[in-house]
Amino acid sequence: MRAVIYLGRGRRFRSALRPLTSLSKETSSKLFGELVPRLCRTQDGEVVLEPEKEGPGYWVGAPSIFYDRAESCWWLTYRRRRPRGTDPDGLGDRGYLACVARSADGLHFEDVWVVTRGAWRTPSMERFSLVHDASVYRLYVSYADSGDNRWRIDLLEASHPSRFDPAALQHVLTVDDVQGTAGEKVEGVKDPWVFRFRGIWHMLVSCAVSRHTNLEVRDAMHETADVYNTGLITAPTALATSTDGRRWQWQQIVLGTGPSGSWDGYQARLNSVIPGPGFWLGFYDGAETADQNYEERCGLAASFDLRQWTKLTPQKPAFGSESGTGSVRYVEAVLQRDSLHCYYE
Repeated sequence: MRAVIYLGRGRRFRSALRPLTSLSKETSSKLFGELVPRLCRTQDGEVVLEPEKEGPGYWVGAPSIFYDRAESCWWLTYRRRRPRGTDPDGLGDRGYLACVARSADGLHFEDVWVVTRGAWRTPSMERFSLVHDASVYRLYVSYADSGDNRWRIDLLEASHPSRFDPAALQHVLTVDDVQGTAGEKVEGVKDPWVFRFRGIWHMLVSCAVSRHTNLEVRDAMHETADVYNTGLITAPTALATSTDGRRWQWQQIVLGTGPSGSWDGYQARLNSVIPGPGFWLGFYDGAETADQNYEERCGLAASFDLRQWTKLTPQKPAFGSESGTGSVRYVEAVLQRDSLHCYYE
């Protein structure tokens, strides 16, 4: 598999939707039927970034993006990945490099900041999320902790996206923070997506929930520093909230995995949300088993309160690629005026 960041565009999106007051099986099916023709056509996607070389395991992806009115530009965060055991330049394998890039048109990007996995002595990095709050930019980063191999989320702050100091990490969320509040046994948190609504910061988090209580099995989960790829967990989406963007409170799981054997029975990672007339629309990654952990496809969900989500695609994904393995994942949906921009891997 060769993962690429694409941009797809859809027109007349929000103005064409009807307001919702409830979600039932019938309204969900109708809403799904209305949405799909107006969403991005993955077969028409334009290439934004490509991996360093061809071949299985060479990826560029996990995009997160927003339009910055203060700078009149687009900011994109992404990570580059290599196959395990491949290290031609000493920078490492797996998720070895992550960047912040700038663009005037949302298609052509130039890197302004780079971090390699050696800065945090991590086995791998995954998705970041960049936000702007008054005079400060915040970059939420996810990576595997070198101390226990568990995924965690931390924070960098700077006056400009080109000035983040990798040595100035601030603690945000680890599994230890979650254990006292989550009803499930959480073994990892990663892939944050952060936004503010009505003065409250919201963070969508992919969490690894253990299927086992046996201590030996739990220890084995982290031998490879990639618990999400073991099959010993499920990976739903949780919500954390904050009043200042620095101190976060874990709330609850908001989008669960489907039943065993369903297309999203192993993973349901809510990657981004956009407002509709009276409801929120979410784009989530689904995988049936751990074998599809790197090959997810995109489903849709809707919510009225950001805490309870109804899947619009419980039977099959909404989108997949017509090439390669068929995977479309990490969909970052952005509304610019009434045009929908979707960045995806």
